[in-house]
Amino acid sequence: MTLYNLEPQEWRVVSFLADGFTQREMAEEMGISRESVRTYIRRLCEEFDVPSAMLPETLGVRPSEIREEL
Repeated sequence: MTLYNLEPQEWRVVSFLADGFTQREMAEEMGISRESVRTYIRRLCEEFDVPSAMLPETLGVRPSEIREEL
């Protein structure tokens, strides 16, 4: 795992991004609103200064790597 101190929900969002999920799919899987998903993505992009497509690579997340652990 990496050294980034993210909340479990944030890791799930990054993992879903790595797997190519849409915001709607993420919201359904996580049981939260699409707006909440957008907020998670926006905050992570701001924190790491990268576009959403680069978040998984920036954090060293490969597809389907984290979700099973959470």
